[in-house]
Amino acid sequence: MNHQSSLQKWSSHVSMLVSIAGAAVGIGSLWQLAFMVGQFGGGFFLLSYVVLSIVLGIPLFAAEFLLGKRGRSNIVSLFQSAAPQYGWIGNMSLLSCIFSLSYYSVVAGWGLHFFLRSCFFSVSKATPNALMYLQSSSSMSVMGFLLFLWITAAIVQKGVHKGIERCSKFCFPLLFLFLIILFLYALASPGAKEAAYFLFWPRWTPELTHNSSVVFVTALGLALFTLSLGQGQIATYGSYAEKEVNVPRLSFLIGAINLFVALISGFSIYALLFSHHLPLSDSLFVLLPQVFAETPGGMFYSLVFFALFSFAAITSSISMMEVVVLYGEKYFRITRVRSTLIVVLIVMTVGIPCSLSDTLFVSWKNLYGISIFDTLVALVARWTLPLVSLAVSIIVGWWIPQTDLYKHFSLPGSRWNCLFKPWRFLIRYVVTPIIICLVAHSIVIP
Repeated sequence: MNHQSSLQKWSSHVSMLVSIAGAAVGIGSLWQLAFMVGQFGGGFFLLSYVVLSIVLGIPLFAAEFLLGKRGRSNIVSLFQSAAPQYGWIGNMSLLSCIFSLSYYSVVAGWGLHFFLRSCFFSVSKATPNALMYLQSSSSMSVMGFLLFLWITAAIVQKGVHKGIERCSKFCFPLLFLFLIILFLYALASPGAKEAAYFLFWPRWTPELTHNSSVVFVTALGLALFTLSLGQGQIATYGSYAEKEVNVPRLSFLIGAINLFVALISGFSIYALLFSHHLPLSDSLFVLLPQVFAETPGGMFYSLVFFALFSFAAITSSISMMEVVVLYGEKYFRITRVRSTLIVVLIVMTVGIPCSLSDTLFVSWKNLYGISIFDTLVALVARWTLPLVSLAVSIIVGWWIPQTDLYKHFSLPGSRWNCLFKPWRFLIRYVVTPIIICLVAHSIVIP
């Protein structure tokens, strides 16, 4: 089906920029990267992530955005119009967004919980046991999940202009403001120097010798996830773009914003952890409340951090839901409100068991050795995300004719046009082989 004529467009370049940046900068940049850096020993992992984000993430971002800009349709129709035999990849994107939104909303619900506790001056009670309490309390876990999911739905059902754009214009500037406040506070903390050394001085340890492939694959998956690639979000947002959008410049700008946020937030978090001599291997939901509880003015900085976390989560979650809502709206020809309600019910069906992984559904873990939550994370990180990314790189790099690609990549008289051939070479001979290695690794090492 072709629904190009009925799709909305971004109201302005600024609206498009903050919406796409908001989709890219999410929990992955603020929380998951910092956690993974601690798990894999610091600077070398971070360096791997930065290099892969530049060499692989930015070119693939441009490819996925071009797929949307060229096709101007829902995610399934985008793949069908580019390569009919790859239409099933669009369905995989829908599935990936549903799975991601299910566990993403659980984590975001934890963030909302800590944000509300900070608002009511109860940061001193946010002990290391707070996360354990959340996970073991069925009602609290489900309430946080449902609250975040319905906030997301309330925004998405209003559409591109009144919903996504307004939310992004409100949240993203505040996200940057809170990030700078946290950074300045961390910069003056006693652990700032140690955090800078830990993060920005790559060290090769004996552990890395035995786990080098795991480090590489994890950094690669994180580079895709933190740019919201491989799930159809960027392609869907690209379908709302005007023809005059400078794709290479936009891709570099979004990549730079994402890396800036990731590096600044990572430094801020580890400066605070080192200041309080806390271990780096535990969950940040365990460590950071403890930091804020022991810090003068901790209630304020706890409020800043978890507001930052919540704003980043919401701007990313609306992009995930938008992929599925747009498909339902256009393919089944139903109203946006009805499509949003159906998507919410589907995500609730998957997400509620996910939020109860450690309580009512603990038997899943006893039976399969992995919780429902971790099962969904593994399905997305190891399978749907890399497979969709691989399909995008093959379709854009090898299937769509060069002249057709250049028409959507270039602008008359733009100095960025000279990047077309290097970009296409990267997609064909660097990005595609690297993602094939990622998929092969998931097959060989279960």
